[in-house]
Amino acid sequence: MADLKTSEPLHVTEVTESNGWYEIKTDGHPNKLKTNREEGGQLAGNFKLKNALIAIQYSERNDKPNPYGGFYHDFYWYSATVVESPSQNGDDGITRVKSTAPAKTPEEAWRIALSVGSDRAVALAPHLPQPQQDFPFIWALSYEFAKRIFLTPVSERDTLEPLPGSGAAGTFPADPGDDPDDIPF
Repeated sequence: MADLKTSEPLHVTEVTESNGWYEIKTDGHPNKLKTNREEGGQLAGNFKLKNALIAIQYSERNDKPNPYGGFYHDFYWYSATVVESPSQNGDDGITRVKSTAPAKTPEEAWRIALSVGSDRAVALAPHLPQPQQDFPFIWALSYEFAKRIFLTPVSERDTLEPLPGSGAAGTFPADPGDDPDDIPF
């Protein structure tokens, strides 16, 4: 069992939930606590809404190494008791943080596709014949990669449609006259 301490009377000022962890901020010491127990987060949210003066039971931990040197100093919420209780307004008091990125605009999606296409073309450049290793050809190849990436529709299947003139997806047509060590382009 963790060594529990009791705070001086204080108020909960903010409760935030993200990925199953509740971060609880107060106007006293400790000023930031955390818990992964839903009932602890709900209780803290209710205390915030009621603007209740409470005493918190918490534990202290400072043994997790900080990558920048030293150790993290964390406070974990266990329970709380009301010292004084004002009225409540009907909300649960928790601010929920959504961790989803907004949808990309077509301009952003094109920039990403062009960036990836350029990266692929530059990586492929050393394997191209010497006359094709100049900037205009690499840029054209980047653009072609980007178009293929950008214009490929989202598929329900796990495979891409085959490229025109090729066999199965991702394969090149076999030509018996080709050197097997030569990369086809």
